[in-house]
Amino acid sequence: KAYRRLQLTPFFERAISDGHTLLQKRGYFDSESLHLHYRLEDAYYDYVASHKRQEVTNLQEASDRLSHYFIATKLKQACLAHSRNITNQESYRIGMLPAVLEEIAGHPALLQVPAIAVYYSCFRAVVEGGNEADFQELRQVMDQYQSGFPNSEMRDIYLLAINYCIRRANTGEEPFVSETLALYRQSLDRGYLLEDGVIPESTFGNIISLALRLKEYSWAEDFTEHFHPRLPPAFRQPLYLLSIGKLRYAQQKPTAALRALAKVEAKAPFLYLGAKILQVKIFYEAGETDALESLLASLQAYLRRQKKLGYRRAHYQLFITFSRRLMHLAPYDENGRKALQNDIHATMGFQEQEWFLQQLR
Repeated sequence: KAYRRLQLTPFFERAISDGHTLLQKRGYFDSESLHLHYRLEDAYYDYVASHKRQEVTNLQEASDRLSHYFIATKLKQACLAHSRNITNQESYRIGMLPAVLEEIAGHPALLQVPAIAVYYSCFRAVVEGGNEADFQELRQVMDQYQSGFPNSEMRDIYLLAINYCIRRANTGEEPFVSETLALYRQSLDRGYLLEDGVIPESTFGNIISLALRLKEYSWAEDFTEHFHPRLPPAFRQPLYLLSIGKLRYAQQKPTAALRALAKVEAKAPFLYLGAKILQVKIFYEAGETDALESLLASLQAYLRRQKKLGYRRAHYQLFITFSRRLMHLAPYDENGRKALQNDIHATMGFQEQEWFLQQLR
């Protein structure tokens, strides 16, 4: 703009050319890069329209760049809004989204723009709850275009794909359990999950739970030892101890598990609830009825006080309800046993389902 104002035409044209070259060398496909391309095209159009009125302008290129930026950004916002709704029950209206989807349907060539391809695939699979083919398409474009996005944006994309897998796994689709862990491991290997060198405590906990569910005990211990120093300071020690407690319990070492759990000072709901759920299991298996009754009562009271547990609230409530029914089940009450088994079987996506069924066998 300064070159234009000073009427230094050769310098202005060189600056526009250098701008495009720098963006190409940068190699990014993200929506911010699309916006920068549009701004260059728009600046050049203003110059041509003002100084070379007889020449053909680049208005089409400017319009296309703006469309690409707008479409990619709207799809990205729709995906992020969906994620916020799932995890935090926040509701957003993403304006003009139907028009964006209609534009893509009418002009499939738009999917050749990497940012549009990635976020459209994410929208189809994650927001619209697509099928297996939609998810595989998302995985394919993630791998194909990952080098063209900054790490922070790839982290968001991976977490969207991970949340999709978690929801599928929670409906009883076991292959998505290993798929979820595979996405976590891949994003760890590529450095996407760390935020300024820190791994979020919820991400750390999810990875541990998945690894133990898949009985990958050695990998889980290596991960715990290697990554717990990268947790936020407030969670570093308690989450490390909780993870060790879970691991020792999975390895059938209840005494070692309780020793670790006794040192946990929970700083967040999921830490507190995770520790208490594990203690419930250990107390029940050890026949500690009084301790179990007291613990379940305190868990129920805690659940009532917490307002931001999201979709996990239903899981914790089911755990308490089934634990009480299990604890009060008479040894020879076959009808009660079968009724409880049927109710547990009927609860899709209940993560503790297998543990309860084992106690009823």
